[in-house]
Amino acid sequence: DALLAARLADTNVFCRVHPEQKLRLVQAFRSRGDVVAMTGDGVNDAPALKAAHIGVAMGARGTDVAREAAALVLLNDDFASLVTAVRYGRRVFANLRKAIAFVLAVHLPIVGLSIVPLVLGWPMVLMPVHILFLQLIIDPTCSIVFEAEPLEANAMHAPPRRPDARLFDAQVLLRGVVQGSGLFGIVLVAYLIARSSSGSDETARALAFAVLVVSSLALIHVSRTWSARHDPTRHWNAAFGWIASASCALLALGLWVPAISDLFSFTTPSAPLLLSGAALCVGALAWFEATKWLVGRRTC
Repeated sequence: DALLAARLADTNVFCRVHPEQKLRLVQAFRSRGDVVAMTGDGVNDAPALKAAHIGVAMGARGTDVAREAAALVLLNDDFASLVTAVRYGRRVFANLRKAIAFVLAVHLPIVGLSIVPLVLGWPMVLMPVHILFLQLIIDPTCSIVFEAEPLEANAMHAPPRRPDARLFDAQVLLRGVVQGSGLFGIVLVAYLIARSSSGSDETARALAFAVLVVSSLALIHVSRTWSARHDPTRHWNAAFGWIASASCALLALGLWVPAISDLFSFTTPSAPLLLSGAALCVGALAWFEATKWLVGRRTC
């Protein structure tokens, strides 16, 4: 078997293969660390179908034994549908990783803004109503926005993942921590600028929250792709458009409608402070884009 595994490196075609030899080939490929797919339609293919990472049986002309042993069944016996299945699988895997990294990144400033005031003796920056507002952005983003994202342009050119690859790994953790730490720092700077300029905790809270909301929307947009740079002309995601529009509208109501401002414990920031907040949001967008270079541009 060791000799067979060595020959696999420069051999592409095996003919007149017996059932037990098919099983040996699958085991030899697996011993080399390859991801193995096996197709078959007969009873004699069942052992190899079962041993492969992905056993694919023919649905129209395949035997019941082959279909039971396989992980996938091609109902129309069309091998082209395998490419579509791989494309869907890679898309789901990649979008789940994007959602996990986003959730981690956006919760870091929430946790930080809840702990730092307690440690330093400041008034509360984020209240329950603010966290509830943020959850109205976070939850639909994870369940709708990233789900609607198509596969990255170059994802089908990437080699298969290792069989032991994890959905939540060090790369996702690092990306979320780097993005979230930068976002926390930017929001904290917004709070300190507004507090020192206006002397009002309500004004500082309003500006910090506005920067957090807008920067979170920027994070969503940047996180839609891990391999390409920020591109305003990237395909339109209707779900993101609705969430961003609704979030900005509600934020504007919270800043300028007195009854809602009182609910959020806000005082409307001055125009110079709002311009400073806008500049910080642009800085957040640049930081999120920079993390693609710091952490690495990957399709998934």
